[in-house]
Amino acid sequence: MNVKGSKKICSMDDCTSPLFARGWCRFHYGTEYLLGKQAEKPSKSYTIPKITAKRSSQVTKYHSNRKVFIQREREAHPQGKIFCIFCDKEIHSEPSLHHADGRDDESILNETFWFLSHNNCHVFDYHSKSCKDIPWWENYMFRMKNINPKIYRKDLLRQSKS
Repeated sequence: MNVKGSKKICSMDDCTSPLFARGWCRFHYGTEYLLGKQAEKPSKSYTIPKITAKRSSQVTKYHSNRKVFIQREREAHPQGKIFCIFCDKEIHSEPSLHHADGRDDESILNETFWFLSHNNCHVFDYHSKSCKDIPWWENYMFRMKNINPKIYRKDLLRQSKS
């Protein structure tokens, strides 16, 4: 350690900065000692999973139940015709599944609140527009009042907010 007068300075050659720790100045302590220690430790790599194991299990079960549900709906109606819960027109392509009570926790698997729909009616109208801008809204509310009063009240609240 170099000592010039009573002032202690860094032990690195040609450095006149004051002593900080372990014989080095603040700069050299960080670059020589701390960086060397960091290189010795392997860095831990961890990413937070996008979904939990429980939710992953629910989603897997949901996809298999969804196929069975759609097939059961086709078989329950004459000539295998299925109709959109929103616009009440026949669905010719792959139906979208409306979760009237949401998809949170266990409700994703509750088939009581599953309804078949056109993807356009479901995604682009119901979830994207104000109720007053949807042409089939009044007929949908009339049908829902008879099908499921709980969902009717939920949609009535949504209508009052828009």
